[in-house]
Amino acid sequence: MFAVGDNVLYGTDGVCTIAEHGMRNFFGNVREYYVLKPNAHPDGVVYVPADNPVLVERMRRLLTKEEIDGILAECTVTDDENGESPDWIADDGERKHTYDAILQSGDRQRIFRMIRALYLHREHIAKRGKKLHIADERLLRDAEGQMNAELAHVLSIAPEEVPAYVAKRLDGKRG
Repeated sequence: MFAVGDNVLYGTDGVCTIAEHGMRNFFGNVREYYVLKPNAHPDGVVYVPADNPVLVERMRRLLTKEEIDGILAECTVTDDENGESPDWIADDGERKHTYDAILQSGDRQRIFRMIRALYLHREHIAKRGKKLHIADERLLRDAEGQMNAELAHVLSIAPEEVPAYVAKRLDGKRG
């Protein structure tokens, strides 16, 4: 499935390089592991048991530039009359639960749509002098962190350049 040298996205560790794949002995228990080196933390190491399908599923191949642009092109939703995204969930508890699940799922299209909904809501309430709830800011920061690391790596740009790249592709897509 994966090979040494492959770059993968792994949970909240972001883009990682598979440094090794082999047997490891931890506390007398010998198992096969993927050894990941997070790009954002070169001294860090993540051990993923190869026989644990739940953890191996968290290792996702990186998108290609074409896939990124395709996902962005599909984010052509029409905002409502108040300038809110149809992906916005008004109920705070339901929004937190749903958006947390989206982040955990790793579904990049849904994550992009969630980020867009949070951006649009932030713009909408800023007009009334309000700010996003702390929980929404955290969700936005976590989602941006996941996507910015992957897109920066794939597109060979700095992470701080990712929002401009995304905005440029979404420009004109708001209804």
